[in-house]
Amino acid sequence: MSTGGTQEVVVVIQSQRNSYHARRGEQRKVEILQQAADLGQGGLLRVLLLHQLSEFEGDWSVLPALPRLFAAYGRRASWFFFVEEETRLKVAALLQEWFLGSGLHDDEASIIHHYAFAEDPGSFSYPDPRAGWAVSTPLLKRLAVRLQHGSLKSDFTIDLHHEVALYVWDDGKGPKLTAVAEFCSQRRDGCATWFTTYLPYCGEPVPKTDVFVAVKTCQKFHQDRGEGAA
Repeated sequence: MSTGGTQEVVVVIQSQRNSYHARRGEQRKVEILQQAADLGQGGLLRVLLLHQLSEFEGDWSVLPALPRLFAAYGRRASWFFFVEEETRLKVAALLQEWFLGSGLHDDEASIIHHYAFAEDPGSFSYPDPRAGWAVSTPLLKRLAVRLQHGSLKSDFTIDLHHEVALYVWDDGKGPKLTAVAEFCSQRRDGCATWFTTYLPYCGEPVPKTDVFVAVKTCQKFHQDRGEGAA
């Protein structure tokens, strides 16, 4: 990614308000900022925790947060980069001229993607969240304006990153995801990002008596499918 002079790269950690996830997000933020400081690039990198942007609980699905992100940082930033709490960054590589993300696609039509592109599922790519994904400021500006003057088709999210990619594509009026080999889900030579599968201790297991399972179905399936899932 080219930083274009004094403009910033904004890293948004898709954190949650829950104390465990907030702590993990803060740890990742400190780590990223330390890398930037060690490179003498601390002024070019801004790291944000998604859950701290506002009190709106729906910010976790990213799109509702875009207008606030652009209003607060759009004039100073050249890129916005979105990562999971466990996505690792190599800041020296990230500040080079990269594009957008690591692409995933469906091998066959998928119900959770509402059978989008059913005739050719492989024709549409969406970002692998483990590798992170980046949005240029001009694109973020267009999305922010669109969100301010219209509403999302639904406030119900199933697969966040597929739905973000569809919203960006906008029935062909916007860009498709550009795949970048340096955005990685598993670490290898040349990676700018990668994901760690290490799971730190996060407390005692929840008692089974405190676990509630709900089966999403409809009445005509209550007898055969509902009982089978119970």
